[in-house]
Amino acid sequence: MSIDKRIVDRRKELNLNQAALAKKAGLTAPSISQYESGNRNPSYEALVKLSAALNVSVDYLVSGHESEEDVSDPESRLILKVIQSLDGTKNMIL
Repeated sequence: MSIDKRIVDRRKELNLNQAALAKKAGLTAPSISQYESGNRNPSYEALVKLSAALNVSVDYLVSGHESEEDVSDPESRLILKVIQSLDGTKNMIL
């Protein structure tokens, strides 16, 4: 399942329309529509806002897994750790 499908499914589980989700997440209704249709991918910042509004983790929206322990592929775990380290730290030196 893709990010767009997970957003739609979770929004519907919470009985929210796109406008209500947009307001709750601090995003615009057209952005939600574009994310759900697959015409646009949410930025990391948008994913953080969506995950909070939908009461799920960013990991779930991205991978369909609720936590990194659910991800068995070592490369996927590494990618998740890198994403988690980018929580606003723009001057991080690797």
